[in-house]
Amino acid sequence: MNNNLGKNSVNIQDEGYKIVKLVGDQNLPVLMETLKKARVVNAELVSRFAVIHSLWDFSELTSFPQELVPGTKLFASTSNVDKIAFYGVKEYLKPLLLEIAKEIKDQNSVKYFDDKEEAIKWLLS
Repeated sequence: MNNNLGKNSVNIQDEGYKIVKLVGDQNLPVLMETLKKARVVNAELVSRFAVIHSLWDFSELTSFPQELVPGTKLFASTSNVDKIAFYGVKEYLKPLLLEIAKEIKDQNSVKYFDDKEEAIKWLLS
């Protein structure tokens, strides 16, 4: 684990997608480091698999303060993902996540899932 990421993680899976897992209470320095790592991993995904498929796991997220939204929106607007699946999003986070997701260029490439296996299946389809 990278200490700058707190408990968060960003990992490439052998099947050709990345998992970004946000854990616990988020703050600006930790989230920005996580997003930087996600961008580096995007470049590796493109070089290895020619596409960017991303699973964002919110199942262990406990807080995401409103002040984190602008930086996250900027990241979303400049990320050229082919598919992005959001998993484990708690009800209180859905309005914030919907606001962030509006920045993603192709809205058809974004889906929300309650089941992690279904999210992975869709990413790989």
